[in-house]
Amino acid sequence: MEDVSDYDVYVIGGGPAGSSAAWYLADQGINVALIDRGKPIGSKNVSGGVLWGHDLKVLDEEWWKKAPIERAIISKKIGLLTEDKAMLFDWDFEEWGHEPYVGFSILRAKFDRWLAKRAQEAGADIYEGIAVDKLWIEKGEVKGIVQAGDKFKSKAVIVADGANSRILINSGLLTKPFSQNDFYLGIKEVLTLPEETIEERFGLNSEEGTAFEFILGGLPKNIVAGGFLYTNKRSLSLGVVVDLDTLPLGIHSYDVFEYYKQHPKIKRLIKDAKEEEYAAHFVPKGGLHMMPPLFGNGYVVVGDAAALCFSNGLVINGNGPAIRSGIEAAKVVSEAIKIGDTSSKFLSKYATSLKSTYVLENLIRFKNVEKFKDNPRIYSTYTPFILNFSEKLLREENKPREHLVKLLKQELKEAGINSIKAAIDLSGVRYL
Repeated sequence: MEDVSDYDVYVIGGGPAGSSAAWYLADQGINVALIDRGKPIGSKNVSGGVLWGHDLKVLDEEWWKKAPIERAIISKKIGLLTEDKAMLFDWDFEEWGHEPYVGFSILRAKFDRWLAKRAQEAGADIYEGIAVDKLWIEKGEVKGIVQAGDKFKSKAVIVADGANSRILINSGLLTKPFSQNDFYLGIKEVLTLPEETIEERFGLNSEEGTAFEFILGGLPKNIVAGGFLYTNKRSLSLGVVVDLDTLPLGIHSYDVFEYYKQHPKIKRLIKDAKEEEYAAHFVPKGGLHMMPPLFGNGYVVVGDAAALCFSNGLVINGNGPAIRSGIEAAKVVSEAIKIGDTSSKFLSKYATSLKSTYVLENLIRFKNVEKFKDNPRIYSTYTPFILNFSEKLLREENKPREHLVKLLKQELKEAGINSIKAAIDLSGVRYL
């Protein structure tokens, strides 16, 4: 690896987790190198998303005033879609519209470059366009990294190379291999629109943004998928997340994306927008069931590489847990370097510290949430039923109240909903 000497710590991956870790370590005077396969850092990341919370306050008390954020999220909308119907629940909170704000829409390419630059300004060395092969392991202890067959020594390594971590796989550090069951596929477009059009269409001022998330009902053959739309300064981040296990032969993920884009509700929201960027990306389902070992002799694992992405159907958060895990890992690694003990026993403090934060707390609390949110009947049966029943109920036909019970029975029958099975499915709400 050209011009690279040995370091105290190598951080592999320049996403939010890796750059946050490198920034913290550099602040502590640790000799750290941040290595990313993208050139520049951020170029390999799928643009567009929401960063909830203020985990970066540990590094900079007023970070959002300096970061390239797009808009402050002042409202959130959860919707149900079928082929020609839509229902939207709109949450609009006055306190969300004031500093320090609760979340921000970001474009990852810009945000990740800024975060890596802050790490560099703190003293971290940055290496772009370099793919690390694996960890250098001798007698069960990580000694550094291997790149293009060459070995580079360090006292510790932070693995932050994202979902389906090639570093962990190539290093033989997974207790069980990842499978298709462990991931969703995310497809995303960034669509440009004039700033004034976005603000008029979504009822926003120049600093405000909103986030939409949808259950996609009515798809063929019980496909499980959701959609999202986030407002940026001069663009929209639009995409779907598809459970690959539920895609039948002959139907592809991009078919689901087109279904979403062509929905009348979505078409109105993205009218006249021009495609600027298109990308696909594996999204870890997250949860304790797919979490790799978080630490070992000489290494720790953070962010998506550690499957720390969280979703319970109403809340989706990947960027926040990535940043927090990077910082918590860096705290422990910094201490380990200073006292000269990077053993698995000492680095286990990282997992302990994560348990005291929302990152692992949420994953433990919602460990069974997939039993509800990945139930195909939520998408193929109950969503169409709710929309069909609501549409008929809300028609102004001056019918007597008895019509409600009659209509409900009729719609339940047409939807083929078994009351016993529905009760069992509904009981899954307790996991949310």
